[in-house]
Amino acid sequence: MTSVNGLSGLNTPPHVANLLGRVMARMREQILEGAGQPFPGLRVSHYRLLDLIPPDGARITDLAAHAGMTKQGLGQHVDYLQVRGYAESARLETDRRVRLVRRTGKGDEATAFARAAIDRVEQEWAERLGDDRYADFRQVLIEIGAAPESGAASGERSAGPVGGDADGDVVADEGRHGARVEDLVEAEPQG
Repeated sequence: MTSVNGLSGLNTPPHVANLLGRVMARMREQILEGAGQPFPGLRVSHYRLLDLIPPDGARITDLAAHAGMTKQGLGQHVDYLQVRGYAESARLETDRRVRLVRRTGKGDEATAFARAAIDRVEQEWAERLGDDRYADFRQVLIEIGAAPESGAASGERSAGPVGGDADGDVVADEGRHGARVEDLVEAEPQG
């Protein structure tokens, strides 16, 4: 079949950026497939943000720093979740400049759904690759995603947390096998 825009014969080079992009796109598809969208309007990046919020809540500033986002950008994501009933925020009585964010019951349900979906995808991938290969795959992702520290030039591995943002960069969150796979999922295309 001939393409009108001439892209039908486009050969995407198999460099690592394209390969990781394909993996992240597949991860997003698998997380949401068969779900029937129990939480309409939520994208994978929203599930990730909800998962970052601890049970007692967190300050916007702290969430933004952990996610590697600006306070304003993270605040917009929180506003989106708040309008839809997944999160709530309030100013601290002791410092009215500080906005504390908590998940609502609905946000907890969405987070549980996302965690179960991630576990399902991870299980499928482990079955497909075999447990040892999947564990190696995860470890390689953790090592590559780790921010180099002062000892990195000498060959030392970073054991610190991996930075990232709610739009899809890596953020370490210890799960079954180390850093959670959903932390590798990039933001969905805006449409």
